Amino acid sequence: MNPTNAVTVRPATADDLEALGAMAGALVRFHHEVDPRRFMLAKGVEEGYRRWFRQELDSPEAMVRVAVGGDGRVLGYTYARVEGRDWNMLLDAHVALHDVFVAPSARGARVGERCSRPSPPRSTPVAGCAWCCTPWCPTSARSGSSRSTASARRCSR
Repeated sequence: MNPTNAVTVRPATADDLEALGAMAGALVRFHHEVDPRRFMLAKGVEEGYRRWFRQELDSPEAMVRVAVGGDGRVLGYTYARVEGRDWNMLLDAHVALHDVFVAPSARGARVGERCSRPSPPRSTPVAGCAWCCTPWCPTSARSGSSRSTASARRCSR
């Protein structure tokens, strides 16, 4: 089966939290196995991520998206968040893509790529995000707000 044909990418919901926690736990374990001195592995990591993502689902500063197969199973997810100015990395306010995970059974079918593509505009755009909306700005000057105009300018650089 080619899972790419039946994949839908959508914002995550509370119904996805179980799968998100399991996938985030697998991602943490992978990082820890690769470099245990750099990446910690906390007890109860899956439950911790379920709690974290539960609060992020309603945050206008975060975006959690899932790729869902035709059978309704979550095949992967992406997690991005608006971050403030970071002097250490020399970044102004920006959107950081923190997690990309694809279930082993769906790897090689471009599920991660599809989940990472810009998506249609959200009902609550992420400020300064060139990733969450089409065209590449989260809000456009069409909405008329000074914040959206500033975001559009920031995205167009």
